[in-house]
Amino acid sequence: MGTYDDPIGALLIGTWVSSLLEMLIITNTIEYYTNFPKDSLFKKIFIGAVVVVDFISLVSAYITVYLVCVTFWGDEVAIQKQFWSIPMCLASTGLVTIFSQGFLIYRVWILSKNWLIMILLSLGALAAMACVTTAAGFFGTYREYSERHRASVAVIVWLATTTATDIGITGVLIFWLYNMKTTFKHTENIIRRLIRVAVQTGSASSLIAIGVLISYIINDASNIESGITFVLSRTYVLTLLYNVNVRSSNQALLMPSHGTSDLERASAPVVSFSEIHVHRTAHVHIDEDYPMKPSTRKTVTAFNHDDLGSNKIENEIDTESDQASQPKQ
Repeated sequence: MGTYDDPIGALLIGTWVSSLLEMLIITNTIEYYTNFPKDSLFKKIFIGAVVVVDFISLVSAYITVYLVCVTFWGDEVAIQKQFWSIPMCLASTGLVTIFSQGFLIYRVWILSKNWLIMILLSLGALAAMACVTTAAGFFGTYREYSERHRASVAVIVWLATTTATDIGITGVLIFWLYNMKTTFKHTENIIRRLIRVAVQTGSASSLIAIGVLISYIINDASNIESGITFVLSRTYVLTLLYNVNVRSSNQALLMPSHGTSDLERASAPVVSFSEIHVHRTAHVHIDEDYPMKPSTRKTVTAFNHDDLGSNKIENEIDTESDQASQPKQ
């Protein structure tokens, strides 16, 4: 390994990967605001705030690389110190993490209605936020790389609790979705897709956090973990955006197929997972020889929640009272 591969190369590669992921963030952000203009103002502000905080984290990573590669190029004493941009990157990453995890924890509660699970996951997210803030304070106070060990406890607990919370959220979502048994093919397809999204987004952030943890334990004076940390914030933002945009990708699954029977169309239930709605339309065929009375419509509210600004979810059940005419004598 060359002299500057660790102190400079790791940071540079981290910003390259972050830039690629930022393009995905921009694309998914535009997709969200384009496809869901009817979402509440609060939710739109929430998504925008997360993207802005993540952009601050990205800018701090760029500043770090610029200071190392341009401002203090060739100054071996200067590059052995942590610049102010490192604590800023950690703090903004912590904010993005708790925002993303908080959004998913709320989904877990909506799906499971289990207060114990929600409290445990929330405590994990809050503990991770407290630890990453503490670590940022240590790195800002003790700037020498040789003193990074002072933040070892905070960093290890931060990454461990972050990983555990991600795995817990993913596991709970998979468990509850898997147990939503149904006999309707369209509903099963959407549930499978939701499980796949939960696994993909949850495992990505967990693996990156584990990578940062392992690299820090091996050498806490290295910049390899810093380069990987640059990517962590982008991963959480993409997790959030993929989960809110999955509604648009499910629209094709909501369209009834030619092979769907009238009975399936009439009785298929509403499946709700946060903002994702599967609503099958009832088609009732009635013989023209038999007059019927006006139908009555009844609305049963499954649950009413804010869901960060989403609309009330209703399961509409149409009940019709039919009375056949007496045969003519």
